[in-house]
This record gives sequence, C-alpha cells and structure tokens, in this order.
Amino acid sequence: MILFTAALYAEAVPVIEAYGMKKQEGFHNLYIDEEGRHALLITGSGMLSSYAAVSSCLEHLDVSGLICFGTAASLHGKTCIFRINRILDGADNRVFYPDQPDASVPEASLITGNLIYTGNLQDILPGKVCMENDLSSYDLYDMESAAVYSIARRKLSTHAMQFYRVVSDEGITDALTSVDLTDLVRTMVPVLKQACDEMEENTLQKWKEPAEFSMYAERLHCSETMKHELSDLIHYADNAGLDWKNLLNEMAGDIPDRQQGKEVLHAFRSRLCE
Repeated sequence: MILFTAALYAEAVPVIEAYGMKKQEGFHNLYIDEEGRHALLITGSGMLSSYAAVSSCLEHLDVSGLICFGTAASLHGKTCIFRINRILDGADNRVFYPDQPDASVPEASLITGNLIYTGNLQDILPGKVCMENDLSSYDLYDMESAAVYSIARRKLSTHAMQFYRVVSDEGITDALTSVDLTDLVRTMVPVLKQACDEMEENTLQKWKEPAEFSMYAERLHCSETMKHELSDLIHYADNAGLDWKNLLNEMAGDIPDRQQGKEVLHAFRSRLCE
C-alpha cells in the first residue's frame, strides 16, 4: 500500500477524489481506495501532530511507500511544484534526504519548523540551528515534512519516501482560503499520481548501501540514529554524483569516540551540501 500524507483536509481533497477514497471507520482522518492499494492520512498541522499521526498509522497499515505532499512557504520568491531533496529539521537540527527519482519536477530544499513562518527564519528557529546551517541555501518552509520523514524512516527506507510541495505564500497566509489550498494542490495531482505509479511498479532501482558502509559506520562509532543519517547522506551523494568515498576517507580517520564521530558526521553533511 502507498500512503499519502497531507496536513490539511483542504490539501487532501484532490488526492481523495483522484483515487476515489473513502473515510475509514475507527481511524482518525484516514482514507483508503476501494482496492486497498492507496491510503491518505490527514496528519494535522505541525510537527507534533504529524509525528503522532504517522506513527499510529504505520502501526496499523502495511505500507510499502510514502508520498508526503502539500503547500509550503517560499523563502526566496520561487513559485512552482517541487520535489524535496533535502529537509532540515528546525527543531532537532537534523537533515534528511528523501528519495530523488528521475523526474522533470524541479528540486527544492526545505526547512521544517514548529512555528508559522512570517518572513524571518531567525525569529522562529533555535539559535543553534541558525548558527550551524546555511539557511540561505534552503528554498521552502513548512511545519510537517521533517516529522513525517523522521518517524516513517523507522519503517521505510529512504528510497520508499518522496516529498512534494507547491508554493502557497511567502509567509503571509491570512489571504489564503481552503479553496485556494485545494486549487493549488489540484495542480500537483498528475505529479503525485506518476510518483505513485512508479513506486508501485517498482520501476526505480532500489538503492542499496555500499559494501563499505559498515566500515565507515564503525569508524564513526555510529549509533542506530547515526547509521540512518550516514546512509541517507551517502544515498544523497550517490544521486548527486558526489565523490563521497574520498571525502569520508579524508575525514574519517582515527576517531576515538562517538562524540567526535558525530562531529565528523556533521562536517561530512556540511561538505556535501556546499
């Protein structure tokens, strides 16, 4: 089953209609099509709500892939439908790398935060996040993607998760109505259906961790969480055609403990995103 997630009902309507989904009894805000192949979960707005909703849903459904979609604020005036290639968790200062299938949809990077974006990231993100990340390199802002990714990553591998956003505003949302949100997401439906079809047909080769992965994870004294991040970073580098092996060989020499391993992992992430 492919699981779609959206924050708001107004965003979910076009996909519910496209697949003829019906609301499920006994599940909060869950819709499933007649064949039981596609489901849609309305998570609610915000990181905590999204995390809890997706966690509960994945416990009850046999999900093989996830497509998270919805609207986002533009940080630099870009207006388009985007597939997300990098997500900064503005609460925990972590970076995630969703799957990047070959597609004509433009890519964008995204920040997820706990507060509504009103025009200045420094006003709504923790100081550590602002200091340790080049915020100007990010294109969009929302309040759900990082939470959806972080909980879904416990069950699904990176190649089975895709994120799409359409720009709705630049941080001023008072003028947006539910009808506006529905109309915006309706333009995404062909993109979302194509992504779903490809995921179902498994036409995209599944990415496998390289043979050297265990060696690098051991060098960095990786915890399970660090292993997930290292795997995501290498996957991202492979897709981007970056020479991550030489970079890791250069950076991951004699590392005495996990704390220094975390610092090297953070530096590795920064180098890849330059």
